[in-house]
Amino acid sequence: MDEAETAAGGVLQTRGMAGPFEARCTSVLADCHWYRGERDAALELYQLAASRSDAAKDASVACRAHTQLLERTCDRTGYDSSLPLASIVRRAVTRSGDPQDHSLVHLAFGRLEGRVGRVAVAQRHFALARGLLTTDPNAYLSAAIDLDESVVLWLTGDVASAIDLAERGAAIAFRIGWSRGRVAAGANLACLYVCSGRLKEAQERIQQA
Repeated sequence: MDEAETAAGGVLQTRGMAGPFEARCTSVLADCHWYRGERDAALELYQLAASRSDAAKDASVACRAHTQLLERTCDRTGYDSSLPLASIVRRAVTRSGDPQDHSLVHLAFGRLEGRVGRVAVAQRHFALARGLLTTDPNAYLSAAIDLDESVVLWLTGDVASAIDLAERGAAIAFRIGWSRGRVAAGANLACLYVCSGRLKEAQERIQQA
């Protein structure tokens, strides 16, 4: 994370940088602050990234920046209080022709709907997100969809299906070297294995995480 922050900060010092790159580097800095627990500073940077993406008039970058801002804001204030931001994200994604942008937005809304207990709506978003990747694959998004949907299935009591998705998501995360995904998958699978009485496998997952 320190290397990412240093690199992004260094790039932002470059004169004449194109607007989309400026917005993306700002998002990287925001993530660094967020995962260090510096939430207020992170939110300011997420807002700046969204503003810079709008100024750059890059539909894909704007879609991703506003989606990030929506999710982080919801983490602080709750989904229902962030409905104006949700409307902005919906408008942003309609301007992007990238299937992966659309998949990312459905993934985000699936997570948000799942957190407030609207399981059926969440699963529809996950299905749409996954379907959009059939013609334009993205291993990171595939892993994230599987891991997040597994949590929603767990909440419904369908532990067996949750394990299947979490194992698939974990395998992809390991293959692509997504460290945060590997840790999340390990922790989730450990809990799921305990729920299904597979204690030895749970212990192994904890050690891997």
